[in-house]
Amino acid sequence: MSLPLAQQVKTVTRQNSTEVSKSTPFRTDAGFWQRMQLRLRPLTHAGVPPAANRSEERQLVTANIVILLSILVTAPDVWVFFSVPHPATFYAGSCALGVLCAYVLGFLLLAFGHRGAGVFLFTNGVFFVVAVNTIITGTDCGIQYYFVPIAIGAMFVWPKVHARMRFVQAGIGLVLFYVAMHFAKAGPIVGPPLPRSVLDSMLVAHIVGAYVAALGPVSAGSEPSGPNAGCGTSVALLS
Repeated sequence: MSLPLAQQVKTVTRQNSTEVSKSTPFRTDAGFWQRMQLRLRPLTHAGVPPAANRSEERQLVTANIVILLSILVTAPDVWVFFSVPHPATFYAGSCALGVLCAYVLGFLLLAFGHRGAGVFLFTNGVFFVVAVNTIITGTDCGIQYYFVPIAIGAMFVWPKVHARMRFVQAGIGLVLFYVAMHFAKAGPIVGPPLPRSVLDSMLVAHIVGAYVAALGPVSAGSEPSGPNAGCGTSVALLS
């Protein structure tokens, strides 16, 4: 037996409102990522030739994202080092500040089409600052934990046209890791031991930073999958 017309209209209206409420968050989320895509595109696509195919574009955008993430991770380190009144942290902060400038210069080289020089400057700058600051501040600060993620990043930032450089950079990282761990002490190389509270905060910050550095190239280089792949941090979203 059919329902009265007014009740049928109420039922249909209720069903439609339920469907809209369920689908609205997805549309809002998609709109948010589309706005983020437009805002970040000048940075993520800096130096990408208009004639690049999809595969080449993904490789170039991956390198840009890795360098931008490294800049974001290194900048707080500079402030943390300089905020601690200790000779070792001053030297470490000065080294990190110099390498941060090298990152920015490397990104500018990428943006103006000098990709090989930009990637070479960036990858070697990363290995240099991690090795030197591990020796300066000591292993208790946890800077050595960056060696593994930056070795992964070095494999991603070099495009396939420079595939051999991926293994060269990974080899350089391995050698520097051995050298740094061989010469580094538990405490700083100059000055008195760092306070335990400072060591604990730096250790936590560097472990978190290492995870962020590792997830950056992995997520940037991943292939999109599933119906909601466009809502992730993959290059497919930003390209």
